[in-house]
Amino acid sequence: MSNLQAIDQQIQQFESQNRWNDAINALNQRLSLVSTQPAEQVATLERLGGIYARLNNQTESTRIAEQIVKLAPSHERAVAFLRDAYTKRHEPEKLKFLEQHVAQHRQGSGQSGQGIWGTAMGALGGAFSQLVQEAQQPGAHEAELSGDGSSAKPAVQKSSPRCRFCGAEKSSATAVCGGCGAE
Repeated sequence: MSNLQAIDQQIQQFESQNRWNDAINALNQRLSLVSTQPAEQVATLERLGGIYARLNNQTESTRIAEQIVKLAPSHERAVAFLRDAYTKRHEPEKLKFLEQHVAQHRQGSGQSGQGIWGTAMGALGGAFSQLVQEAQQPGAHEAELSGDGSSAKPAVQKSSPRCRFCGAEKSSATAVCGGCGAE
């Protein structure tokens, strides 16, 4: 069994036992193992983001979405999630840099996320870890975060709500995602 397979088994075990800190640590180990595989990095980050969403940790959820956009600037749900987060937190500079980064990617610059994004975020003094002071209001629309690259949809819907991280349908009885465990 490879290290990656062993870590994947650990992650599943930790998630099934609601051992979120252990699952986060194992997912971070997995990120190290897949550091040369962008698609695997994005998939791992989505799963990590799902745990942070389940724990209602907006700061880490935002940080994860930022990492996804660096790796995959066309990841529409991560971009939509960040637009929403930056708008709610009144961070127009970050929103502007996000839009520039996405536009640069769409123009076919071929850069992998270090261009405008890396420079601008560095200039902001690494404020990624700023604590979120605004509480989310029930029923507020949050962008879904998923790896399929499709358009963002509101996470709160009257019929068949979907997880903002993995895109799977959530049971209306539990409001917990069966795919990644996010609430």
